[in-house]
Amino acid sequence: MTDHSCRREDVASEIKGTAEFRTLCPSTATVMSKRLSDDGARFVPRSLLPLRPDVSGARTWAVGLAKVLMTYFEVDPGTRFERHQHEGEQITSVVEGELMFEIDGTVVRVGPGEAIAIPAGTPHAVFTLDRAARAFDSWSPPFPTAL
Repeated sequence: MTDHSCRREDVASEIKGTAEFRTLCPSTATVMSKRLSDDGARFVPRSLLPLRPDVSGARTWAVGLAKVLMTYFEVDPGTRFERHQHEGEQITSVVEGELMFEIDGTVVRVGPGEAIAIPAGTPHAVFTLDRAARAFDSWSPPFPTAL
């Protein structure tokens, strides 16, 4: 179990948005964090997974452990994630609709029940055509945005 202080600006937006954080904890208060993954398995209720904006037309939530992160995305038709790359590995599984991945000049369609595995450092863009999509991503190593 690890408890430690952290900077107020590093607190997740979901926590910053609570009345308790805004009104009961003055700006001079020490912010403490606890790494929940050190306590074994945990249930994360839907109420702690609100969708938050990502790129225009996409919303996401994230949950993670020390060595893996999972994100969920809802992506509107005509949405584009411009060309980018990640330090870690990414696996995307589409549950509804379709996502188009541009990798090395090729477009790969990933539909419901399908997945794409992208090695670390691989430049890619992602977009939807005329259908919305819902998908899960797995990331390793995780990046610091999850519960």
